[in-house]
Amino acid sequence: RGTQRTPDEKGYNLTDQRHNLTLSGSFTLPWDLQLAAIVKLISGSPFRVQAGFDIDGDLSIQNDRPAGLPSSVGRERVDDSLRIINELRVSRGLAPIDKSLLKLDPFRTVDLRLTKVVRLPGTRRIEVLAEAFNLLNAVNYQPFTPNQNINSAAFLVRNSARDARQVQLGARLAF
Repeated sequence: RGTQRTPDEKGYNLTDQRHNLTLSGSFTLPWDLQLAAIVKLISGSPFRVQAGFDIDGDLSIQNDRPAGLPSSVGRERVDDSLRIINELRVSRGLAPIDKSLLKLDPFRTVDLRLTKVVRLPGTRRIEVLAEAFNLLNAVNYQPFTPNQNINSAAFLVRNSARDARQVQLGARLAF
């Protein structure tokens, strides 16, 4: 169907992550405090792209791409992909995009939890805790929708991010 044919249907899977490092640990501190941390560092995934209009005359715009452009961009041959994308954009009266838009978006976060247990009479206890998610307030962009139209003025423009730093306090009564 359309340009969805071999050898044109090449590209990396949208979930292709070359590096995924997760570290976690728990430490006992003075005054019976417990500190737990999780660090996640994940490399960016490639972007699925399509022209956004019918290139091959099959009356379908789905998966149509200019010749030589893989189904996903950002992982390899970035300069070639940028050239092909910008040639198509200019031919449609759109401004070329900057190479920085093809840069893959990594995910980085540090989560911490500090817990203090206060013992009560009998077997009861209160756990007081403070948690911080995305402690360093890294900007982690939302993944793009499955197909990004090269023919769009907003092509590959990041316009939404995952949650910024969040801090919460809590208490738990155990009896």
